[in-house]
Amino acid sequence: MSLKDLDPNILLILIGSLFVLIGASGKIFIEKFSVVVASAGSRILVVVIGLVMLGIGVVGPGKFFSGQIAGPAASKPVPQPDSAQIRPSFDCARVTSKAEQMVCSSQELAVLDLSVANAYRDAMARLHTDYERRQLKAAQLFWLQEVRGKCQDAACLKEAYEVRERQLREASH
Repeated sequence: MSLKDLDPNILLILIGSLFVLIGASGKIFIEKFSVVVASAGSRILVVVIGLVMLGIGVVGPGKFFSGQIAGPAASKPVPQPDSAQIRPSFDCARVTSKAEQMVCSSQELAVLDLSVANAYRDAMARLHTDYERRQLKAAQLFWLQEVRGKCQDAACLKEAYEVRERQLREASH
């Protein structure tokens, strides 16, 4: 990776940060090359230049005066989640059971899967000992294999997920 491969906004932020550091400290040493900014006026000017560069880097060179936000986060539009984009908590490219296939093919079941995954994560976070965490993990693996894994239709999966989410939420209170 070279400097020409960097996003211009990132480059401006890096250079601006360097200017702020030079101005704030009054000097910077890079191997055998050193820069010393002696006067307070010069240091303030260097800091101001650095802050302007940081601002342009964050907002974006092309949008700086137009009031539009640019930068790495805004240069690529963030897709808004819609029902067609909801995916379960696991990788659908690696499904191993009929139950997982059904979850991957149903938005409703994918949402329920995410709800159970969140409830499991929350319950795990509230536990205090490794023993309790191992117990919960073992119970979740059992549920995945012996309850969810045994379902042969969507109605069974829906019920299994709803019951499991309720169990996880109630157990953590």
